[in-house]
Amino acid sequence: MEKLVSELFASKDITKGVVTVLWEYFTLALPSSDPEKSRNAIQLVGMCGTSEVSVISANINVIVEYGLGDRATMDFRLARNSCEALLKLVPAKLKQDDPNPPNKYSSEHPIFQRILLLLTEGMWREQDPHWMPMAKEALTLIFQRILLLLT
Repeated sequence: MEKLVSELFASKDITKGVVTVLWEYFTLALPSSDPEKSRNAIQLVGMCGTSEVSVISANINVIVEYGLGDRATMDFRLARNSCEALLKLVPAKLKQDDPNPPNKYSSEHPIFQRILLLLTEGMWREQDPHWMPMAKEALTLIFQRILLLLT
């Protein structure tokens, strides 16, 4: 499905207007939004980010605030989907001569601060079956960013 959504976005069949509406669902700004639609919206935005990473990079603060913020402490699926979207910022293969290299974030960046909080506080909610998948994506994001800093 990710490949299909990515291709549709690249071909402009999924317009920027549609992506704007997805962001509004993600942030629960639309009256018809709910937590499930919010999770689905960030997942679709992440799929669009596969073909155009600026969809994600231009909205990092929105993802941190809404996808890794207070709601995420009670909704690990939202946090997992948000981490998956943020992973689109990490190129599959880093090119040394890339004129637009990916941003490097310090360990003090809010992304990492929120992930640390989700991981440490969430581990005490062992009954939640969504914590482990979220933790896997969060740790993958952390280690992919660390590898990027080392290159």
